[in-house]
Amino acid sequence: MKPDSKKRVLLVNPKLKSVLVGLESSAVPFALLYLAAKLEQEHVVHLHDETVSPQNIGEVVREFKPDFVGISANFSFQFPRAVQIATEIKSYDKTIKTVVGGTHITSTRPDIILQKHSSLDFLIRGDGEIPLFNLVSGETPGQIEGLAYRANGAVEFNGIFFLDDLDKVPFPARHLVNPKDYSVPPIFYSDHHHTYFFTSRGCAFNCTFCAGAKERFRKRSVANVIEEMKLVYEQGYRYLLVGDPCFTTDVKRAEKLCDAMVKENVKLSWGCAARADVVNAQLLQKMSKAGCEYIFYGIESGSPHVLEKIKKKVTLDQMRDAVQMTKAAGMKNYGGVMVGYPFETEDDFKQTLNFSNSVGLDAIFFNIVTPLPGTELWDLTDHDEYDLETLEKILLYSGELSFWDQDLVKKCHNDIIRSFYYRPKIVFNLLMDLLTRGTLRRRFDLFKTLFLTNPLLNIENIKNTVFQSDS
Repeated sequence: MKPDSKKRVLLVNPKLKSVLVGLESSAVPFALLYLAAKLEQEHVVHLHDETVSPQNIGEVVREFKPDFVGISANFSFQFPRAVQIATEIKSYDKTIKTVVGGTHITSTRPDIILQKHSSLDFLIRGDGEIPLFNLVSGETPGQIEGLAYRANGAVEFNGIFFLDDLDKVPFPARHLVNPKDYSVPPIFYSDHHHTYFFTSRGCAFNCTFCAGAKERFRKRSVANVIEEMKLVYEQGYRYLLVGDPCFTTDVKRAEKLCDAMVKENVKLSWGCAARADVVNAQLLQKMSKAGCEYIFYGIESGSPHVLEKIKKKVTLDQMRDAVQMTKAAGMKNYGGVMVGYPFETEDDFKQTLNFSNSVGLDAIFFNIVTPLPGTELWDLTDHDEYDLETLEKILLYSGELSFWDQDLVKKCHNDIIRSFYYRPKIVFNLLMDLLTRGTLRRRFDLFKTLFLTNPLLNIENIKNTVFQSDS
């Protein structure tokens, strides 16, 4: 590409609050790092993350002078801010082209969005690396799969683009971020030098609450994954937070990857998410041998009635077996539950509470059921997925769009957290984890998270209740 044809591309991650067990955390905007890696092959890229940067968007635009601005809307509650950013940018310079992509855009109708928001020039649905690169490089919009745009007074959109060969995607541009600017709950890592890592995209399952259920499962080759693992080790990282929706979707492939990690002497520890119906004892032993320290299981509910309704297609017995096999393999078990489904009863909730305490988890994470645009749960509501005020309320912990009364569902949250964590065995295990696992920085972060910043798990609450527990 000729020097004068290089474009300046600003990638923006809108500010947000990601809430997990009532705690704020910020995660590296990895989708933008993938976009940046592809764009950097021929263009100039700057990343602006509002969740960590003190600069306002106006200052960034005036300094960087972009030709294109790509804005992430991976979360629906980011979209209102994405529109604000695009509007601000157009007020500075109407010639700058604005592009928005992410899960929210993939899950909604691009024609309605572009009709409502004149500050948005383009939308990308599906995987963004190739469509955005082609757009910035000057390809005709009508030839770009996954792109939505205006033409002759109408909105045109070219379907959804999902890349089949993920090995063609460049490794994410980790050099554009400072890992120290970001935080995740320290229970998920044992070394402060950690990074997110993805070996696949999409999901092979169809849970009714998940906005990613419509994105089909695709996987990277084992060789490609190993190559990136060696690179991140050279870059100084020692712990991987594997962000695949389900690392074990393809059991044979997961086994081959773990075997390769051992054979290639990959010296990284890691953790991942999995489903209880796609693990077995042999795979779990291989994962442990390859450095896996924990598995996060989406429990969702302890009620068979609710599990059937949400199309989880996992039984309570399968969950119990998975937890026991994971423990036998030497890894920790973390689980997530949600409360507040429209068809959930008080008895269903009690079953969830009892199952959460009895299944053998080392830690539990709670969310209030919140309908997301593009999901079957959303279809049960009369909410408008194109109303910006409604989208701002889609915070998984807020309960503002809960099917239940907001006070009731928050009480249920407190009941689950207290009943799980206020047990001597759990407190002892957390304290041992605090004292023995990982770096001093990680231990401090874990202590702060568990006993200082979390109102449900502070020292006074535990001191006053835990030793009265009979479980």
